[in-house]
Amino acid sequence: MPRRPAAWPVSRATARETIHRAAERRNPPAASSQPASASVPPRRPVPDPDEAAALVHRLAGEQAVARGHRLLDPRALEEAAAAEGVGHDRFLAAVLALAGERMVNVHTFASSLITLLRLTEDGFRHVLTTTRGDLDAVRRRLLDTLRAEAASESPGWTVDLAGVLGEPRLVVEVLLDELRDQGRLVFTNAPGGRFRIHRFG
Repeated sequence: MPRRPAAWPVSRATARETIHRAAERRNPPAASSQPASASVPPRRPVPDPDEAAALVHRLAGEQAVARGHRLLDPRALEEAAAAEGVGHDRFLAAVLALAGERMVNVHTFASSLITLLRLTEDGFRHVLTTTRGDLDAVRRRLLDTLRAEAASESPGWTVDLAGVLGEPRLVVEVLLDELRDQGRLVFTNAPGGRFRIHRFG
């Protein structure tokens, strides 16, 4: 019977490595469900005080348009600001800074709870001028509409200017206020979101 060739001496470390590799071939490691390139998204940077005030002002204008009036919901506004990285203390500081610039009227309780918050006319107008690049075009369309209506209507007529212009009623009201302040228009609010035009010229 032929003799088997003698085996080369094998160290214990080499034997362990051989066994480990064989086990990996029989039971390969489970693939990770997390992509190798995946990473934790970076945290949203916290705005500095000036940026926070500008952000809160913009959000206040958006809320006013959605609600149809300048009286705001402080809690909803703070939640919207928090989603943009503005915490409670910085939100309160931003609101007080806007109040100092007469952009908002604010009442607080115990110095940290806002009980009433309202955009002033100037505050809402400022939001419009900084966020609506087409505001001059809307003004021109409003004037054209008023001229056309005045040519065919008697004083005291009512018109749904928001519907005619396709703009939020609050935006139209601000533009009408400008004409009133210039002495060019006398108007009052009418039922159904309409405006009653008493004089235009």
